[in-house]
Amino acid sequence: MKPLNESEIQGLVLERLYGGRDENDVGMIDGSPRVLGEYLSKKQIIDACTELAKKKLIRFNEGFAHILPKGIKVIEENGKNSPVKLSLGVAEAIGELKKNSLSEKSTYVESIQKHVFFSPLLRRMWQRGLPPAEVLYCEDGSHGYDFVLACCKVIRHVELKSSSGKKPVKQKAFKVNLELMEKPSGCVLWIQFAPDSLDLGEIRFFGNKPGEPLPSIFSFKTAKHVKGDSSGNKNERKNIRLIPKSCFQKVSDFDELIYLLFGF
Repeated sequence: MKPLNESEIQGLVLERLYGGRDENDVGMIDGSPRVLGEYLSKKQIIDACTELAKKKLIRFNEGFAHILPKGIKVIEENGKNSPVKLSLGVAEAIGELKKNSLSEKSTYVESIQKHVFFSPLLRRMWQRGLPPAEVLYCEDGSHGYDFVLACCKVIRHVELKSSSGKKPVKQKAFKVNLELMEKPSGCVLWIQFAPDSLDLGEIRFFGNKPGEPLPSIFSFKTAKHVKGDSSGNKNERKNIRLIPKSCFQKVSDFDELIYLLFGF
C-alpha cells in the first residue's frame, strides 16, 4: 500500500467521525476540524489506516478512502464509527488518560494551569509597559491562597479555583478558606480550562479593590467533607465557606483583570 497523503488521511478520519459524502466514499470535508491531530501523529494515523486496509475494511483510490463491503458489515453490526474505533482506539485511550490526569495527577495539572494563566497575564502587563510583577508560590495551600502576585506596592494573595470543560461550568459554589480574609488584598480567581489542551476559558474574580481585604465570607454556607466518617456523616469544615458562583465577577479580558488585581 502506498503512503497516504494528508488529504487521504484527513478524509478518512473526518468522514467516519462526522459523516461525509456518502456511505461508501470518504473525502475531504471543507471546514471540518482536524480532531485527531490533537492525539495522533501523521504516522500513527497512516499505520491505523494501513491496518484498516489489511482487514479489508477500506481501500484507497485517487485521494479517497472507500468503505468495502466487509467494512460496511462491521459498521452495520457494531455502529457507524466501528472501523475508526478498531484501529484508532489509541485516540480514545490518550483522551481517557488526559481526562484521568485531571483527577489522578491534580497537583501536576494545577501546576500547568498556573503557568497557562501567568503567561498571558505577565505578557499583557509587559506589553502595556507596566512594572515587572513578582510571582510567589505558597508551599501547601493550607493558608487559604495558592500564590502571591506583587506589582509596585500592591500585594495580592490569590486562591485559584479551576474547572475543566468545554461548556460553562455547572458548579454552583467554590470552597474558600476563612484565612484568606486575613491577607491585605486576598482574592479568588476562578478559571475554566479546556479539558484536553488546558487552554484558558472563562475567568471570574471575587475580591475587593487593591489594598482592601476579601469581603467577609463568614455568613456563607459552611462546607462539608467530601467523605463521611465511620457513621457516614459528612462533618463540617469550620474554616471553609462555599462562595456562590453568582458572587464572582466575570472578567472580559486581561486588561480588566489587571485593573481588578492592581488598580491600573
